[in-house]
Amino acid sequence: MTRTFPLAVSVLLLAALVLVQRARAHPDLDEGRRLASELEFEPALAAFERALGSGALTREELIELLAERALLLHALHRHNDLVEDFVWLSALDPNHRLDLRAPPELTAIWTSVRDQGRGALEVALTAHASESGELAAKANLRGTVPQGARARIVLRQPGGSWQSVDSSEVREALPAGGLELYAEALGLGYVVVARDHGPDNPLRVNAADLALAPAAAEPLEETQSGGWARRHRNWLIGGAAAVVAIVVVGAVVATQSGDDPKRSDSTTLKPMVSF
Repeated sequence: MTRTFPLAVSVLLLAALVLVQRARAHPDLDEGRRLASELEFEPALAAFERALGSGALTREELIELLAERALLLHALHRHNDLVEDFVWLSALDPNHRLDLRAPPELTAIWTSVRDQGRGALEVALTAHASESGELAAKANLRGTVPQGARARIVLRQPGGSWQSVDSSEVREALPAGGLELYAEALGLGYVVVARDHGPDNPLRVNAADLALAPAAAEPLEETQSGGWARRHRNWLIGGAAAVVAIVVVGAVVATQSGDDPKRSDSTTLKPMVSF
């Protein structure tokens, strides 16, 4: 009795948690699942489209919608649409497992699409202050990037309100206090599926950062070349004198060789090659 009581409590808590999660799910997503279970395929697809059009889905709900819709598209023999959903699913959850309702051929398609992917969809933000005091920011998508995926930048002045820029690049004048920003990747239904930085840990760019940047090296001018020659004047003079001495010695040796009748004209001089 005492052993079964904690187990019964755990089961009831788990069941309550599942009911709460389903109650919090998007109503059109719930409606689509219900219609699919009743084999009302086309109405179920319409309910899923309404869920996407609402713009209120979470990332987890979008993953669930894609997995559920794949079953319907397979039953309706809509292969191209099925593959597109699987590409999105592989971008959001590469390790996703289809449930037991998926027939073997559907699992094989999922495995093939997933294995051709490049990992989870990510967004990377880069930003800096230009020499003219302008913000230059860019958000790049990487990993598995399905058709329709896009990046946007969200920014604000410190302490102000966040503003979304419907673009992956931003160029604008930096205010005196600088700017805070982060990047988002948007999926189907305008769902935020990835972030780089975020509202709690934004990337900060200040115009004052320019003063801390190291100065660029000055290009070498002709006057600098002349200065090098002046600094190494003694070395150049010494080298020139050595060259003159070698030429004089060579001339003397050549003269002596020409006066010696016993010296053979067939002597071959072989250069020494060192490695």
